[in-house]
Amino acid sequence: MFLNTYKSAERCRFDAAHELGRLVRHQHAHPQGPDLEREANAFASAFLMPRASVLASAPRSITLNSLIKFKRVWAVSVAALNHRLHGLGLSSDWTYRTLAFRLPSKATAPRSRSRCNMSARRFWKRFSRRYGPKG
Repeated sequence: MFLNTYKSAERCRFDAAHELGRLVRHQHAHPQGPDLEREANAFASAFLMPRASVLASAPRSITLNSLIKFKRVWAVSVAALNHRLHGLGLSSDWTYRTLAFRLPSKATAPRSRSRCNMSARRFWKRFSRRYGPKG
């Protein structure tokens, strides 16, 4: 697995979790197409932003400013957090679409981006240390 280190740190984390989802969910099967991507994205979203954690810590009022503030809790992008909150039923379709439309202009401004500095090797080392066999 290779990660594009010119993406934001948040995007690199999501990409790594997405690829992990592909490995975990499709270890022996070889599904293709949009279902594969949808499942891998759902896995990454749940892995990085666990349901219980989001329900306990999500902003009461979902606005662009609250998403920018709360994205730090899970170290994800504003877009990923917006999608997860909507997927958990914490925001309406209208709020989700409105925020998704506004994101490119404000939340992804170059000044707010930090580059990904974690190699795939380092990611897997951390992952296996945390989730690997105990013994």
